[in-house]
Amino acid sequence: MKDDDLEANIVAAGSAYSQGRYEEALALYETAITARPQNAILFANKAAILLRLDRVDDALISADRAIELDPTWAKVRARTEVHFVNLWIEEKRDKLALRGVTVRFLALVHVAIRTGNAFVLLAIFKQMAIFTLISVFSCFCKFSSFYLSLFIQPSVFVARANFPSLIRSYLFSPDD
Repeated sequence: MKDDDLEANIVAAGSAYSQGRYEEALALYETAITARPQNAILFANKAAILLRLDRVDDALISADRAIELDPTWAKVRARTEVHFVNLWIEEKRDKLALRGVTVRFLALVHVAIRTGNAFVLLAIFKQMAIFTLISVFSCFCKFSSFYLSLFIQPSVFVARANFPSLIRSYLFSPDD
C-alpha cells in the first residue's frame, strides 16, 4: 500500500470511528496494520475501537502489541487501563458499597491512572493499606481477604508498574 493510500485509509478509519461506525473503522485499521505492521499508533487505535465494540480480550492483544512496538507510549496504557477501571467500577458498584469501599476512592484511582501518575496511585494504595489493615484486624475481619486483595496486592502491581495485571485481578476475581 502506498503512503498516500495508507493515509487516506487512516483518515477514513478516523472518520468512521468518530461517527460511531466501529466495525468499518476496525476493518480500515486492520488493512492499515497489514500494510504497516510495525506502527504502534495503528495498534493503539485498533485497541480503542475494540473497546468500543466490547471486545476486551482483542483490545488487550492490540494494546499489548502497541506497547511492545513502543514501550514508552503511555497513552495506549492509560486508554485501556482507564476503560478497565470504569468497567470494574460499574460492575461492582453495589458490592463495593456493601463492602464499605467508596466509589470516591476508586475515582481517585481512576484519575491517577488516567493522568499516568503511578506515584500518586502508589501513595493512595499505601495509605489505604495501612488504614485498611488496622480496620481489618479491629472490626472488619470477615472481609479481610477482600481488603487485603484490594489494597495490598495492587501496591505490588503498581510498584512493578503492572496496571493491566492490577485491573485483571479485579475483573476476574474468583470470589465474585
